[in-house]
Amino acid sequence: MTFEDSILFRISVQNINKYTNENKYGEIIWRYAYQGLYVDKLTQQLELLTKTAAERYKLIFEKHSYIIKYVPQQYIASLLGITPQSLCRIKKELKVS
Repeated sequence: MTFEDSILFRISVQNINKYTNENKYGEIIWRYAYQGLYVDKLTQQLELLTKTAAERYKLIFEKHSYIIKYVPQQYIASLLGITPQSLCRIKKELKVS
């Protein structure tokens, strides 16, 4: 299920290995992509441990406002590690629609 029309690409582990072994830039590209994903996940985990839910919501609102517009509230609450009811309360306190 997607929220809007999307094009998805899929690549098998075998093809990734083949690409990285046969192409001199393949390993570099793959390493940068992997490092970016790792940093994003690490940042998310650190924010869960060090920031309040309201602070995390503000960060999403500032950095990725399009998510707030298109993604259902239950999924945003899940991303923040809170219940939809808590998200509703936070939005009310921050006066965000």
